[in-house]
Amino acid sequence: MNKRFLRTLSVCVATASVMASLTLAPTTAGAAKVTSITSSNFTVDNGYLRGVYAGSTPAHINAGVDQNGSVNLYRETTKLGDSEKLQTGDTVKLMNGSSVAQTLSLVITGDVNGDGKLNAADLLYTQMSVLGVRELTNSNLKAAEMSNDGELTAADMAILQQYALGIGTPTVTDGFYNSDGIFYAVPVNVGKPGIARYASNDQANNIARSVWDMQTYNGKVYFGSGDYDKNQSPAYIGCYDPETDEAYIFQDKIDDEQVERFCIIDGKLVVPGIDPANNSVMHYFYLNEAENSFVNYYMNTNGRLHNFDMISYDGKVFLGGGTNSNVYASAAAVSTDGGRNFSDVGVYYNGNIVNGYTNGGWGRVYNYFVVGGELYALFYQYSTTDGGNYAGVYKYDADANRFNYYSTYSVFDSGYSHAYYVSNKVSGFISYTFCQAAITVGDKLAICNGNLLITKDMKNYTKIEPISGIVFTDLVYANDTLYALAMVPNTDGTATNYVYKSTDLSNFTEVMRFEASTFMRSMEYVDGTFVFGAGARANDTASFDSGTIYRVKFDS
Repeated sequence: MNKRFLRTLSVCVATASVMASLTLAPTTAGAAKVTSITSSNFTVDNGYLRGVYAGSTPAHINAGVDQNGSVNLYRETTKLGDSEKLQTGDTVKLMNGSSVAQTLSLVITGDVNGDGKLNAADLLYTQMSVLGVRELTNSNLKAAEMSNDGELTAADMAILQQYALGIGTPTVTDGFYNSDGIFYAVPVNVGKPGIARYASNDQANNIARSVWDMQTYNGKVYFGSGDYDKNQSPAYIGCYDPETDEAYIFQDKIDDEQVERFCIIDGKLVVPGIDPANNSVMHYFYLNEAENSFVNYYMNTNGRLHNFDMISYDGKVFLGGGTNSNVYASAAAVSTDGGRNFSDVGVYYNGNIVNGYTNGGWGRVYNYFVVGGELYALFYQYSTTDGGNYAGVYKYDADANRFNYYSTYSVFDSGYSHAYYVSNKVSGFISYTFCQAAITVGDKLAICNGNLLITKDMKNYTKIEPISGIVFTDLVYANDTLYALAMVPNTDGTATNYVYKSTDLSNFTEVMRFEASTFMRSMEYVDGTFVFGAGARANDTASFDSGTIYRVKFDS
């Protein structure tokens, strides 16, 4: 489904209302037929559509032209899908119903050999033409005319050489700005690797394909899959490589139910093992770059089974675990040898230790936070013996090596939490993991748990809500800026996805939006590109698109 947006649409991100529809109305009966393509983003030039960049898709063309009618793209006689990469020489057809109103030849700037890419091969073709060794004609010649002066010279070759080397390459974006400065993105589908692992369109597979978390590491974006609640093991770890512009399964059959969090521990990429597939040994995975694979590191369980979060703090590695019932073990653990061995860190409520043996039930540390130089744990336990509620935010006391109760849990308990999970498209979030992301910027901490919360002290929180009903799903910090991913469900079952930015965690500005068949669960940023991972809704056919990886090149 491809929906076009009015580029002159007035947008006010501070209002409390949500626009029900952002799509153009269809052409009414009796309206004058459109006979030619016009655009403020591309150039129509003597039978050619120019000003299109490498990596563009038919969806980009439709979003960048002014017509209410549809524009179809063909490669020879084959119609191209919305997300297919375009090439120089493809045919552009403006349609009026079943009639073709105009036909143009597509020119991808710099794509001289017509393979849809801009590289050294295009430079070679241009050099050969300038030297008279090989003649370029038609759209291939237009693609080589970098200066747009109507002739091919050594100057064009010099420009293309710079572009092929990545020097001075013009800024390209996957979308267009409206008159209010809002960027309407046209995401590019770069892969759906999870379909190989979770193929059927049922609730369990749709949820398991959800891209729970992403992490940029050494120029690539890694992402996770699975479902700890439905025990959809083994999970896989995927990767998006901006060099090839493709998302793929990096490592199949990870020995865990779900890969739902990535951590950077002492410069290494680490995946906490949320629920081991063999259901017996707690663990974590770390990326062994020499072997180009994630290694499973097994740990002494000491009554702990789950590993929800890990963090480096004060030269130590802290682990947020989940304990079995009726054991002495603490949900919090610490390592002083870089994560090789862990020992208990006591959790105390009003001076009394809280664990499954003393209080019954099981304990869980879902998240660690650092703000103001202090370490906090989000701890959960409801007693099965005395009925006490020990859930809350606990603060670390380094001298005593323990966490003490600090503040209420309610601000997290009232969040939307982890996944858009049930058939009700407006509410219904499962709650086994409470915070998708938490990022410290200066003396403030941004927490994403469906809500977007800003705090300095883990007691007082400011809720960011630019649009009524908005759900925040992820955070990324890049270029001294915090980016927040959010969504609003539409009445037709689709989702409008938003990205906001802030440099001070006080003022947030919308910078991007786009519609998709489902909502974006996670987000990362690499080399001028935002990467999104689609999530799932249950009992909704749109959820079949969960697990899809999209990229948006964006001049931020």
